[in-house]
Amino acid sequence: LERGQVAALERAWTARVAARASDPEAMIGLGLVRLYTFEREKAEGWFVRVERDSLASPRWQGAARAYRGVSLATRGEMARGDSVLAHGLDVARKAYDPGLEVRVAVMLARVRTLRGDVAGGQTLITQAESRAPPNDSLARAMLLCTRATIGFYAGGTTGVQMAQEGSRLARQLGDYRTAAVCTQWRGMQLQRAGYLTQAESVLVNSAADARRVGAHDVAAYSDQFRGFVLSQL
Repeated sequence: LERGQVAALERAWTARVAARASDPEAMIGLGLVRLYTFEREKAEGWFVRVERDSLASPRWQGAARAYRGVSLATRGEMARGDSVLAHGLDVARKAYDPGLEVRVAVMLARVRTLRGDVAGGQTLITQAESRAPPNDSLARAMLLCTRATIGFYAGGTTGVQMAQEGSRLARQLGDYRTAAVCTQWRGMQLQRAGYLTQAESVLVNSAADARRVGAHDVAAYSDQFRGFVLSQL
């Protein structure tokens, strides 16, 4: 998305899927293209194909189920998304893949928190932190960002530094979507703490990172909350 290579990737992955009996990597790639260009039902179709692929390893099946759960949740089907992610987490644990397990746990923790189960989200993140590979910087960024999210919904402002560190790690790795989300939560917590001018500046940065990779959903939410901050100013 960032480099304008979506069409080329789609052609390559479509050719691979047509030529092989099983290519879960290419199918997940095609699903992610559709997910990040906001055609979520088409994305879920690709993820389901991987879940039903008897030749795909549990690792790929767990990843596909996790992405489908995220897609369902982002289009408003929170209960279904929760259920699919919970199953995906079980698959990831059985696959003995700590990196995948942490990512699915993070996704599920966010959904649980958004559904009002803050304690459940906290429990999942605590478990995930104990499983995170020490050299997996992106997993650490996601954990920090999700801690900040949970902190906001718990009514506090303690997640400002966690969000800042998570964003820094994600930007170093070139994951600007994760960086934008982390920065967004930092801005929201700064607003809650009363630092309105700083919050407005941080939300500008969040939207800029999101637009850099075509994450218009993240940019829209940052802009919406920035408008709220400006109205307070």
